[in-house]
Amino acid sequence: MDRSTGLLVTARSLTRVVVTGELDVATAPRLAVLLAEPAAVEIDLAGVSFVDASGLTVLVAAREARGRDRLRLVTPSTAVTRILELSGELGAFSVWA
Repeated sequence: MDRSTGLLVTARSLTRVVVTGELDVATAPRLAVLLAEPAAVEIDLAGVSFVDASGLTVLVAAREARGRDRLRLVTPSTAVTRILELSGELGAFSVWA
């Protein structure tokens, strides 16, 4: 099981974070550290196979810290889309398919 969370790439004023595997209680804190900087961020979630409430909390906190215009979710996997829909948060994010 791939539990990696993290490729961090910064270019100009946009930070890109690639998340793969499970985004859960074990990995969400690592993502939170990567998202600690207030820069605009793009999070590639195509490789995420599972998300729990801990992962959702990190994504929501990052959006609230930056605002919708400075946080972009890119190609969210089915697992990510499902938890965002079930929680009623999907429309609050800028999502790029």
